[in-house]
Amino acid sequence: MSKSLKKLVEESREKNQPEVDMSDRGISSMLDVNGLFSLAHITQLVLSHNKLTTPL
Repeated sequence: MSKSLKKLVEESREKNQPEVDMSDRGISSMLDVNGLFSLAHITQLVLSHNKLTTPL
């Protein structure tokens, strides 16, 4: 996970931000974003312009 994604997750956790914009970050799997699924306060997650794939 890149430092910028880690920073986004940490900031969201610290500030309880309901919206997180992770667009155009080169994310290929949501599992690559450590801590994302522990952010229970998120109501909107933007993942546009990434290369998300589904496992086969």
